[in-house]
Amino acid sequence: MTSKQQQLREQQLAELEAANCRVYTCERLRLHNLPPQPAPLQRIGSAGAAACAVAVAAADGEEYIASASRHVVDIFHALDGRRLCALPHDRTIDAVALSPEFVVYIMRVFDTSYVFQYALGKTVAYREVRARHCFHSVEYSPDFQHMVFAASYAETEAEERDADRLNAVVIWDACTFQPLQLCLGHTGPVAHACFSANGRNVLSSSQDRTVKLWTKDTGECLRTYLGHKQPVLCCAQSPDAKLIASGALNQVILVHDTKTGAALVAIFCVRALSMLFRVDGSLICGGDCFVRVWPAVVEKPAEAIILCTEKSVGLFSFLSFAVFSGVNLVPRFLVFFCSAERSHYAIASNCSRGYD
Repeated sequence: MTSKQQQLREQQLAELEAANCRVYTCERLRLHNLPPQPAPLQRIGSAGAAACAVAVAAADGEEYIASASRHVVDIFHALDGRRLCALPHDRTIDAVALSPEFVVYIMRVFDTSYVFQYALGKTVAYREVRARHCFHSVEYSPDFQHMVFAASYAETEAEERDADRLNAVVIWDACTFQPLQLCLGHTGPVAHACFSANGRNVLSSSQDRTVKLWTKDTGECLRTYLGHKQPVLCCAQSPDAKLIASGALNQVILVHDTKTGAALVAIFCVRALSMLFRVDGSLICGGDCFVRVWPAVVEKPAEAIILCTEKSVGLFSFLSFAVFSGVNLVPRFLVFFCSAERSHYAIASNCSRGYD
């Protein structure tokens, strides 16, 4: 850490403490890490390039995992790891989303993104759309009727010079593949966007160091959440919509009150490349060499469970995950990808062991 980074860190600590935010540093977290490390239930697939995204869904009583690596999207049966189909391409695949019927993924060519949709089990494209945006991530709404993209938006040369229009959250109709709303307001590239648990709002994180909450129907920005000093890589909202968690590049996780915007908890020295809330309110974060679960991130932020560390794979350069529930709507598994130099692995681990 450089002297400037250390200075920014100390400044952030002082500001958060002055705002009555509970701050937890790396040393305190180490004292309270709980020991259970459940073994993986299933190691799923491997490929010659690092995984860039993972998505999960249930259909007809079956549970599926979609993994996107550099030039291929693989669809697996979750419980036994069998590959259902492989969708190869000659370009890099940036993100993937999965519904009970379709897999959707993004392929970027220069400053233009192509969105592909395949029916599960099929190897012929159901739909291909050339978007007039540069997409970075894609997620389905809880009812699978809409999709949200983190995007750089530029339809004309004039708009390319307009910074406000270069950084957007774009909402599509999942059935028609037509844009419905363009949410503008970030002043830096949008890194991640996702729906709230009820599907009525959209959350986004950006390199402008902010997190924003939008209405899905009108694209209005409801609130901006501050406190980060570095680009914000990921974000998530709790199922009861009371909390918003976000993770920044400088290894800081903040938990905000959704209504007031106040920072409630700050956890330092934990890098989160991806995060989500379970239906019971526990927060799961992954990045570098760890997956941590906070059963009660506000009440007991110093108590984190390390779910799994695959040290045999080596140092992880990326880690992405999702929780899926199956037909009974009770989250049972955590699925994440660990990438080493030339291979990646999807690991399904029982996320309820150790604290339920």
